[in-house]
Amino acid sequence: MYLGLKFQNSGYVFDTICYDSYQYICVTEGELFLQINHDVNKEYVLTKGHILILCPGIDFRLFCKEQNYRGICVIDPPGKSVHFDVPYFFNADQPLSLLVSSLELEIKITQFLSPGFTENAGQLLTALIESRLHTAHTLTQKKVLSNADTRAWISAAVETLRVGASSGQGVKDLLQKVPWDYEYFARLFKKVIGICPKTFLNNVRMRRAREMVRKKQQITSIAFDLGFSSLPHFTREYKKKFGVPPSKEGKDDAFRGKTKF
Repeated sequence: MYLGLKFQNSGYVFDTICYDSYQYICVTEGELFLQINHDVNKEYVLTKGHILILCPGIDFRLFCKEQNYRGICVIDPPGKSVHFDVPYFFNADQPLSLLVSSLELEIKITQFLSPGFTENAGQLLTALIESRLHTAHTLTQKKVLSNADTRAWISAAVETLRVGASSGQGVKDLLQKVPWDYEYFARLFKKVIGICPKTFLNNVRMRRAREMVRKKQQITSIAFDLGFSSLPHFTREYKKKFGVPPSKEGKDDAFRGKTKF
């Protein structure tokens, strides 16, 4: 675990399509801009009091414009009981804000944090952040459901994803009627099914794509009918799943029996 000050000048840019660690960023000064999945229409500005959660495997871009930004960061925090498929941010409550301010002052004064202090401070900061997240999820639930009701919703979600796999819609659009916010429901879904809804939907689409390829349907049409952003994206995912690009499997009959689902 690393705990320390984070400072970036105007013009700073950080790009990744598959982040490789957990990190909590607590903004204490300036402006930090965020693009989710590199979508210019999903640009957010984080200012003093914002907490940003970054998890492995996510796609995002961080950058500064005219202003610098400063904050506290925790890399590979202890516990890590929360996980999001996209960057997640929220406003710190008073206890969390006070802790962040105290840590920033301590680091500025001492210039060096002992391993014991770093571990204890990191654990406390992580505990407050995750407590705030769990509280937020509880408050955003539309209603409290029994375990039986929860499993019924998960079964309905499975069927919705199977039916909707050919619609081209994203996983959040398909599951917009479930009585929880997406991140909370995704954790429930994974506990029961073993994978998150996004992975489940992608698996269904890839199996359906393979059936369509084997029927010699046009590959470009398959890609866009199933909701992939581009033909290269579809080809990359197909090869990753089955070990061969769709153009190869569509032409080589002898190869078909050698690949696995």
